[in-house]
Amino acid sequence: MPAWAVSQIEQSLYDFFWNYKRHLATKDILPLPLEEGGFNIPRLQTKIGTLRLNTLRRLLSEEKAHWKHFTSYFLRISNLRLGKMSLALDYSLQRIDRDIPSFHKELLTAWHRHKDYRKRTGSAESVTDILNKPLFYSDKNPRTLSRTTEELRELFVALPPEWSQKICTASVWPPPTLKPSFGIVNSSPGQTPIAISLCRTRHFYTHLLQAERPVIPAVDHWKQKLQSERCLR
Repeated sequence: MPAWAVSQIEQSLYDFFWNYKRHLATKDILPLPLEEGGFNIPRLQTKIGTLRLNTLRRLLSEEKAHWKHFTSYFLRISNLRLGKMSLALDYSLQRIDRDIPSFHKELLTAWHRHKDYRKRTGSAESVTDILNKPLFYSDKNPRTLSRTTEELRELFVALPPEWSQKICTASVWPPPTLKPSFGIVNSSPGQTPIAISLCRTRHFYTHLLQAERPVIPAVDHWKQKLQSERCLR
């Protein structure tokens, strides 16, 4: 959905909520829960992002479907045609290819916004899967030609010994089976991540809403004050 359409629909929703009078709170406050000073009004853009995350969850599932080949084909970062493995990259929004369809840009944008609520799980085991892993791309450490020799040395040192052994000794390479797997970060310390396949629309919406949560000094101030008073009692 075009950004202008989302903006107009949300504006109409907020105008109706305030009975077409002066707005008494910003649009960033209204979607917050009641206990945080909001009114639990859904944000359309966040809902759209939630549906895009649902699409990616299905893409990573074991379900067999023709649409997955089409969707994977257009998941491109910096013109790298890695398919589903693009989801394993640490990319910025500027790295999303401009030439791919808008729907696929929205998929990658929603995935980027959700990055703080998941972690990579699983590891490559077969030689083919090891060689198909995207090892070079990272926004944090841009690669230049002058560093090629140094990076190759670092790469050989960084490879797990069992990977190096399999690559050097394998005579037959099976077809690749690697696909990225992810888990939702558990808020409780020490707990293992929850499989992303178990995540539902309401969970994705909560994650994206928290990622967009504005800083409200007054709310944080009173929360801390009330918490300290409870401790004193």
